[in-house]
Amino acid sequence: MKLLHERVAAGAPIIGIHDAEDYLRRAIRKRLIVASNQGRLSAGAHDISRAVRVQPSDEKEGAFDLIGGRRNFGRVRELVDLRMPDGGWLFFMAILIPHADGLEVFAYNCERVYSEGASPRWVRFDYNEDGHRNDERGLRAHMHPGNDDLMLPSPILAPHELLDVFLLGGILDAERKTRTKGEPANS
Repeated sequence: MKLLHERVAAGAPIIGIHDAEDYLRRAIRKRLIVASNQGRLSAGAHDISRAVRVQPSDEKEGAFDLIGGRRNFGRVRELVDLRMPDGGWLFFMAILIPHADGLEVFAYNCERVYSEGASPRWVRFDYNEDGHRNDERGLRAHMHPGNDDLMLPSPILAPHELLDVFLLGGILDAERKTRTKGEPANS
């Protein structure tokens, strides 16, 4: 039987667009502009154009970095570029390698921070580079549900799929009532 991380890696997507700038324009900015027009993203077209870009990668020769906002490890509100209507925000970064069939996703991290009082307060999807400590542990692709020390295996997603998860509300449902408050169930 294949190990979990081998099965996850076998499902890694190849994006059917060959140029990183074209991917940025057709799949990333387009989604962000639509989300802004529909009120699911507070950042406007000017903010999106300024904050979302591709550039040659410093991490991997011949690759491109797709960047959405400033990296904000401290989750400081003043450093936010892609604001959400609930008071939270979005950040993403991916390394894309040109491949014969399109763009290969080499690594990423994509984080959605929710409003004050939300639980979890944030969710981050990571796909670490080859050879990273998490790769050696079999968790190259994982997610953090509101805690940097808690890692759950995750499928490898393309950056536009990650945006769909966060922009379409696929993680937290504001309409849903909290099901547990941490108290043990009555028997």
